[in-house]
Amino acid sequence: MRSGERFDSYVNDYAARIQRDGKAPLVAKTFAPMRAADEQGVKRRVDLGLASEGTVVKSGNAGVKLSIAKTPATACALTRAPSASPRWGWTRSTVRSSPTG
Repeated sequence: MRSGERFDSYVNDYAARIQRDGKAPLVAKTFAPMRAADEQGVKRRVDLGLASEGTVVKSGNAGVKLSIAKTPATACALTRAPSASPRWGWTRSTVRSSPTG
């Protein structure tokens, strides 16, 4: 986000409201979800970071559970397909909210 912009709330899985200092808020939209259910089923922001766990590197809360072996001796495994996203990849666009909110 730009200087003076900050996350306010999710509109839905694909859109978030962004507050701006001294300006009307925006809605940021994506083709892929901004939030996804975690291992407990609670919707949380998507985390594309990787963390080391034993012999593998695992994705954070990416909407797709991915495990990558640290050694070339084992393969990459996709363990869960995305539940709500028909497309792959990220696009960010902003839409001005209406004057009435």
